[in-house]
Amino acid sequence: MNIHYKCQLPTIEEWKALRKTAGWTIHSDQDFHNAGEGTLFGVSAYHNAQIIGMGRIVGDGKICFYIQDVVVAPEYERNGIGTEIMKRLLNFINESAVPNAVVALMSSREKEDFYSRFGFIKRTDTNGFGMHLPQIPII
Repeated sequence: MNIHYKCQLPTIEEWKALRKTAGWTIHSDQDFHNAGEGTLFGVSAYHNAQIIGMGRIVGDGKICFYIQDVVVAPEYERNGIGTEIMKRLLNFINESAVPNAVVALMSSREKEDFYSRFGFIKRTDTNGFGMHLPQIPII
């Protein structure tokens, strides 16, 4: 299988299509545009000019990196595409991060083993549990 990788985000339409294949939320075009503007680095994977995978990094570019939107179209999973995307994301971080930088992600359910292959560990209560805010509060 001839997979072509680009060190850039996919188009907004491609991004939305990938999120749809994963059952993730589809935001407005403007929201995707703004998210892209806040992205430090992105990787897109193509097969026959069709988007089949992506991943991106947000953060400050030195001490904090968050891996986000790593997704491969279901029919292309288990072909090393996600692994190649992660390698390229981590290479960017390796070239940019200062010593002891924080590199984090939130794994989808059942994908933890995939990320553990790259050295990611589950936080335990001794480190404080990972947390998320399910709804933005009105203050």
